[in-house]
Amino acid sequence: MFATVDLDQAAIATSGRYERGDHIRRHGEAGDHLTSVSVVGPELATADALATAVLAGDRHRPSWWPDDSPYGIIS
Repeated sequence: MFATVDLDQAAIATSGRYERGDHIRRHGEAGDHLTSVSVVGPELATADALATAVLAGDRHRPSWWPDDSPYGIIS
């Protein structure tokens, strides 16, 4: 275990390449070559979809991510 996060009324989802390998296709130019991305926010399914989208985009903070989003990238 790398870290623990205590959440109340929130969800966290992680998408990564570390267990199943490079199973998520990267889109666009190669960026940071992320290994995993965690997203925290009010709803689990959306956090999961966003984590996978960020990982596929290979950027720590994608340009399409709104500043006022209730979801945050934590890794």
